[in-house]
Amino acid sequence: MKRPLKDIVPILLLMSMLALAFNPQPVGIQLSKAELEPAAQETDINNFQNQSLSHEIPFNVVFIGYDNETVNTETIDSEINNHYEFDYSDAVVSYEFDLNYAFASSSYCQSLRSFILQNAVDNAWTSRLNETALQIQKNTGVRMSIFSNQSGKAIDASAVEEWFADNPLTDELGYTFYVLNFTEFDSPDHLTEHWYTITEYDLEASSIRDFWRLEWDNALNPNVRFPYPGFSSMHRLFYLDPSAFQWYLPWARIWWDLEVTGPKNQYYYQDLDEFLATHDVTTSEGKLAFAQYLAGWIDDILANDFAVPQFLYPDGPPLVDSLSLQILILNNASQYDYTNERMAWILDESLVGNSVKNLLPYLDVQVSVNFVDLMDFPQINAILNWCVTSKEDSWTYIEGYYLFFYLYMVRQQYFDFTAADLVVNSFVFLLKNASMMSDGLEYTGLGGGGQSLILKSVDRYFRSDDVTPKSGLGFVMIHELGHNLGLPHNFQWDKFAGDFKYDVMGYYPYSYSFSKLTTDVMRRTIVDKKLLDLLDELVQDEYLYSQRQPSAVIDSLFGRTTDKIDQAFQQYDEMFYLDAYHTVVEAEDLETQIRALILGPTVEALVDIDSNTLNIKSNGEWITCYIELPEGYAADDIDFSLIFMNETIPVDISAPVEIGDYDEDGIPDLMAKFSRASVVEWLGIADYSEDPGKSFEVTLKISGRVKNTLFEGYDTIRILTEG
Repeated sequence: MKRPLKDIVPILLLMSMLALAFNPQPVGIQLSKAELEPAAQETDINNFQNQSLSHEIPFNVVFIGYDNETVNTETIDSEINNHYEFDYSDAVVSYEFDLNYAFASSSYCQSLRSFILQNAVDNAWTSRLNETALQIQKNTGVRMSIFSNQSGKAIDASAVEEWFADNPLTDELGYTFYVLNFTEFDSPDHLTEHWYTITEYDLEASSIRDFWRLEWDNALNPNVRFPYPGFSSMHRLFYLDPSAFQWYLPWARIWWDLEVTGPKNQYYYQDLDEFLATHDVTTSEGKLAFAQYLAGWIDDILANDFAVPQFLYPDGPPLVDSLSLQILILNNASQYDYTNERMAWILDESLVGNSVKNLLPYLDVQVSVNFVDLMDFPQINAILNWCVTSKEDSWTYIEGYYLFFYLYMVRQQYFDFTAADLVVNSFVFLLKNASMMSDGLEYTGLGGGGQSLILKSVDRYFRSDDVTPKSGLGFVMIHELGHNLGLPHNFQWDKFAGDFKYDVMGYYPYSYSFSKLTTDVMRRTIVDKKLLDLLDELVQDEYLYSQRQPSAVIDSLFGRTTDKIDQAFQQYDEMFYLDAYHTVVEAEDLETQIRALILGPTVEALVDIDSNTLNIKSNGEWITCYIELPEGYAADDIDFSLIFMNETIPVDISAPVEIGDYDEDGIPDLMAKFSRASVVEWLGIADYSEDPGKSFEVTLKISGRVKNTLFEGYDTIRILTEG
């Protein structure tokens, strides 16, 4: 795998403006007696014109096994970036992590300690990195044996996460970051260490992952194991034990040539045992260094795993309802007995589809896989050969960036880009003794811009016997698909501790799924984008609406939309991000109705109010009207909840309603009823001073919506002001 592509594939941002023409003249018939007042606006949409959102996210940091006299939380707080922003179009979304610090009681610490000991294996072993050998391999390119063994205590990482989920220090809403101190488990000479571990399986090969799948996936490093100092997978928490053994950060420091200096980056060089052995944390200088050391860990993981990531695309994840992943597996190793039939096991497409559905359940996801012979595609084969940079000792090296780019230019010929809102095409090459290179390093996959490219030598799919399955395509396919959905890695290029999150977007873990933390970030960012788009549309609607005659129907829809937006914000604040998404979708549908009604015609309905005389002094529960629509509109398509009299009085939704033919003209009509008391109250406000105590006529307006069209009709009745 490779870092997300940022330069190879140009991202074209197509922007267009819609010019809306409208007639500023009032529509409809003027009332003959009681002039209607414009309905009061029920929304406050104009307040949204600042086009910015701000969210405060609770973030609880809990220290377990630390002396609060030596841990300076004020210094830690000052070293941690808790403010993040996401730019979308011309808007800014701000995320403020509200950091709160707490120290666990001794009883809580003891309970955790007991649980860990019950879920730990003593006299276990894991892999230790030979930093000298790694540096030589880095400098020379010669593959070496870079791992030795480390003895100690192996702790079940998933079990500890579940313990924290079941025994939270606080029931407050938000994220919890547990910082552990179990230096007592380690010997001073480091011959005995402790670490957290998880058994990782290659689901297509049905075997335990025991190899480091990057540049040195070779026989010189068999049975590699992966010690974790912290972990997060299924819950809104991360636990970190700086005293635990791990080798990934030293590897990252050497392999990526990281410039990590200063006290805040000491976690790349020392675990907590080593730090405490070289610093006197009872002094002011030692306390300062200690706070910075702890802040380095926390800041790294907060930035990578909890905060808004550095999305692959400037506008973040795409807003789509359907996804088609089309995979073309091009085999050029059949002559070595790696036939399509033999290689069919390497990809379980259901793993890929399910991972995306778990991330974004509302997506319609389709995955198609096609095994073909490379030689049947001469254009692709020619492109592959153009990108060969060298051949050494019967091994072929291929420039990955060039291959990705040239394939991108011809991909329309091989995939159906009408299949979904977002189509991601994937080229997979099965080659013998070949590697894909970039920046002088070997990679398996590239992803971004709607395309994935995966290339690894076919022998890497099998164990050393060339028969037993070792690793399939599912993990890397999901990883590259994540990039095409806008997700970055679990790490930035100066912060790698976030990669201890058990998530498919990492280099270190071997998970086939997206973690809870990644899922949260993805979903809430999508909700924010949709909210901003919706609010922008509503501002435009408000302007367009100001150019036309007021409508109680449109006012009511504005009110419903605002209620949905408020509901979505509440769900968001309660961290129900998927619920918030669906609520925003409902609000978007309402906004679409608003726009259609504002810009659409108003059809004239035939309205008959029964009876033709209303005595405001008499008793009665309802006033009944019958609504008949012109040709092309059906009475049973009328939205019963959005019928109004005089743009003020809503239909009584508790009253009987029926479709019939009241006037027996062969055209169905809708019977609707209004509260008699409400009508009389409205009439009592009208001006009768010219002719008090006598009867007069008033024209009443009935309006509503049939599908996405407004209708209105008028009927004149006689009003008796005395019994």
